[in-house]
This record gives sequence, C-alpha cells and structure tokens, in this order.
Amino acid sequence: MDLYNSGDKRRNARILIIQSFYANTQLPNSDVESMLTKNYPVDLEKYNAIKAAIAKHDEKINELILKYAKERPLDEINPVDYSILRVVIAEGILTELTPPKVAINEGIELAKLFGTETSSKFVNGVLGAIYDEYKEKK
Repeated sequence: MDLYNSGDKRRNARILIIQSFYANTQLPNSDVESMLTKNYPVDLEKYNAIKAAIAKHDEKINELILKYAKERPLDEINPVDYSILRVVIAEGILTELTPPKVAINEGIELAKLFGTETSSKFVNGVLGAIYDEYKEKK
C-alpha cells in the first residue's frame, strides 16, 4: 500500500513527521526525513509549520501527554502513538494550524493506519481529554 497516494499533501506531511520521529527513535542518526521529503508529495509548508510547533511546544506537549496518559510513562508509550500525539497536540490544540477536531480525527485515523490494535482508542482518549481541557480555557 502506498501511503502517500491519498492525494492529500497535508496528510502526507503528518505521515512524514510521524515516520521521521519513529525512524529517529530506531535509528537516531538516519536521514529518513530528507529522503521522504524529496520522494513523496508533501505540503512542505504544513510539514515545516508542524515541526516548528512541535519544537516550540515540546515541553508542554510532553506535560499534556503525561497528564492524560497517566497509566503510561512516556518511555512506555508506543513510539508511533507518541509521534501521533505530538503531531496532533502541536498542530490542532496548541497552535490550531488545523481546527482541533479535524486534527484529532486525523490522528485517530493515522493511529488506525500505523498503530497497534489499541492505538486508536488510546490516542482518542488522550486527545479527547486534552481537547476538553483546552476547550474549557477558551
């Protein structure tokens, strides 16, 4: 299955970030990101904006994940699930580069595509709780 054939370059940007984060957990010095951005149709503006948001809000993202994934320390969260959570929290909740509900739905779909049998439920639970907190603050 060619994951980049959806025709949605924004989705491809999210997929690329998730794949590059995962690759970096497995092969810290790999250049997967460079190879993927050159070879697949990706919205580079969206990709760079999400990556910048993750870098800017990294500490807050981890705080939120720890707060709402109480049963799992960060180092015990599946690396794919962790990458998806980081992308969605940065993109849809902390910066609203994408409307929060759209980003959350996309995260759940990506968890179904890339994660384990329980990934989508876990991702949905964590993101739903974070969204509820941020919705109340607005």
